[in-house]
Amino acid sequence: MKTRLYIAASAFTLSYGAAAFVARQNLGLGWGIAATVAAVLAFGWFIVEEVSVLRNCLDELQRRIQLEAIALGFSFFTLFLIGLGCLQRFVILSPADWSYRHIWPFAALFYVIGIVITKARYR
Repeated sequence: MKTRLYIAASAFTLSYGAAAFVARQNLGLGWGIAATVAAVLAFGWFIVEEVSVLRNCLDELQRRIQLEAIALGFSFFTLFLIGLGCLQRFVILSPADWSYRHIWPFAALFYVIGIVITKARYR
């Protein structure tokens, strides 16, 4: 079961890299849409596999840690987006540095921070 999760994560990573490559090479709208759809579908597959692992491979404490980490990560990311939105009223944020493709990794970062905080709580 975890093997499928790793394969799905690898598929997303590769397809996202391919979509970035297609965007840099300016291969046209058709290739761009196809690469984007492939990356989105691969990430959807990753989510399905992640939920399956959470449901079937973790004990109650680990499930609780993951749930709290997701809640904290989502809350921190929302706070981050609100802060950026308010800041953008006063400062022009460069799309080259602060577009959607640049800020989504913060969601993963905040999830990891949520895991660290939650695991420390249950020690």
